[in-house]
Amino acid sequence: MLNSSTTSSRFPFPTLKTSKRSHMSEVQPPAYSIHEIHLREGPDGKDPGRITEVNVYPSRAEVCRSYRLKVASGQNKAVVYGLTNVLNHDSLRVEGRGKATIQDVTISREVPDRAPSTSPTLESLKVDKEDLTAAIQRCEKTISGLDHYFRTLDVHHAAKANSDASHPTVLPLLDDYHTASEKYDTKLLSLKRHLKKLEIAIIEEEKALQDSVKTDSNRLMKVTVGLFADAEAEIELKLKYAVSGAGWVAVYDVRVSTDDADKEHPVEIVYKAAIHQHTGEDWTDVPITLETASPTFNLSLPQLDVWNLSIYKPRIVEVEKSRKSRMQVFSAKKESVARRESSESIEESDNDMGFGLFDGDDAPAMQSTSAPVASKGGVNAAFRVPGLVSIPPDGVARNVTIASLSNGDLEARIVWLAVPSADAMVHLTSNIKNKSDFTFLAGASNIYVDGSFISKSTVPLVGPQETFTCRLGTDPSIRITNYPLRTNRVNSGTLSLSKTTTTTYTQRISVYNSKASQAVHDLKILARVPVSEDAGIVVKVLEPKGLTSGVSKQAKVVDGVVVGWVKADNDASKKPSGNNLVPLSKTSTITSHTSKGTGSTTAAAEEDTKHLGKDGKVQWACSLEAQRKVDLTLSWEVTHAREAVVVGL
Repeated sequence: MLNSSTTSSRFPFPTLKTSKRSHMSEVQPPAYSIHEIHLREGPDGKDPGRITEVNVYPSRAEVCRSYRLKVASGQNKAVVYGLTNVLNHDSLRVEGRGKATIQDVTISREVPDRAPSTSPTLESLKVDKEDLTAAIQRCEKTISGLDHYFRTLDVHHAAKANSDASHPTVLPLLDDYHTASEKYDTKLLSLKRHLKKLEIAIIEEEKALQDSVKTDSNRLMKVTVGLFADAEAEIELKLKYAVSGAGWVAVYDVRVSTDDADKEHPVEIVYKAAIHQHTGEDWTDVPITLETASPTFNLSLPQLDVWNLSIYKPRIVEVEKSRKSRMQVFSAKKESVARRESSESIEESDNDMGFGLFDGDDAPAMQSTSAPVASKGGVNAAFRVPGLVSIPPDGVARNVTIASLSNGDLEARIVWLAVPSADAMVHLTSNIKNKSDFTFLAGASNIYVDGSFISKSTVPLVGPQETFTCRLGTDPSIRITNYPLRTNRVNSGTLSLSKTTTTTYTQRISVYNSKASQAVHDLKILARVPVSEDAGIVVKVLEPKGLTSGVSKQAKVVDGVVVGWVKADNDASKKPSGNNLVPLSKTSTITSHTSKGTGSTTAAAEEDTKHLGKDGKVQWACSLEAQRKVDLTLSWEVTHAREAVVVGL
């Protein structure tokens, strides 16, 4: 609703004087009016302004409102009411279009109108309630008196009540008591029902009084804009401000089709944003832009302090000769205290020099800059959600689709991965390369395999042209059997220095593809052999044939199955992804260090292969047709001195 009014203010112009023969007259300056324009919701709830755009950040939002109004010639004051209480004052910006000048902008909190505490109707209802309460009390006293009278009845009362004194009876008295009790009980129940209705009417009237004030307690901020116009004109004002209580997170639907696993595009990713807000403002049919930037306030550059070193010098304690024996004990205690203080001093010094920054968990975790949602470069970016979106202020997240990526946007490969020594389940994973211009922000994902919901996972922060591994749950149709480990120990040597023990270990694994008609082409089976960290322990791989550490060459086991070492990863906590299979050849001896390859290999190739087999991990790459079963065997022997005790076996 747009209200206009005009108020007058007089400037302290000097009094104009005119000279005449007989008297002097004072001439007042002309009144200078201020045209006031009040912009607030009307009785029908219609907002005079409209939200033209909302930029949603991960933890806040920026709202843009537009108002069209007419200004008069001269000074104007436009007051915008009903802005949210979570408005950030420092973020407010006012822009305009039209023939007027913005002179000043102030923001303040509106004092809401107080609801009337009473009304004639409410007063009348309260009087009726008092009368009813008193009537109920009288009725209860009457009933109590009847009960007391009934408890005091005896044969003398019966004789007085009957004309025939020779045959006294209490029946007439009981009948009278019953009639009176029924009368007053019925009256009491009626009064209580009436009182209950009256209390409900009082509550409704009090609520009506509260509702008579239309001010929204969540939207009490107002902005006053001073305007000056040379002539009457129609202008447009735009208010831009940041609000808390709003944000968005990335969520994904990952849809996988194993029937198309051997095709080029088996994975589709639906990129969504879960938007929520409880600002008190109703975002209905507004254009929304998702921002990846996280605004920071009062951020200062880090400072590097001087790192000082010094030699600790203990304090000298003088001991009197006459008290030497007694003071020796005191001196020892004092030196102990000095050493303890020295240790504390050194620890405090470490904290001062910066070591303490990494000693505990109190330091805040480092945060990486958010990548753009739709960009080919830069630090932050924005993405406009297609169409108009409605987000009510209830704090419930609403999912909107950003993009659906498949075909040329993704390059995916389905991989089945199993570690039989850990568990017998076969895990389904997908190695996905992001070939689109979108940056995937870290977020939760719902996994659908062949149209069925399988599990929930997460998508990491992934930029364009980067590859990540997405866990897709397990595939029970591929069955793994890990048979018990078989051992055979042989002692050899006659001399005490040449006596050795050789133990042969054999691990058998069976893999069965129970699918009715679907082949599995990327099944990875991981196993391991022990790694020697001592020259007196020799580990030798016997089967499968063709494993030589540090040599990159395929080793075929049976049709559709090849074996090789897994390239050692310096990060021991990193889980295998199934991407680092390196098939090899020739029998090998496994130690914790391997030699570089020979021949015409380049330095880069040597660097890439020198870690093969270093951690003793073996990987089979299997391609199984439907209903096919294969047996895999891993055999190795460990030789050491007979007297030696080997730790780890």
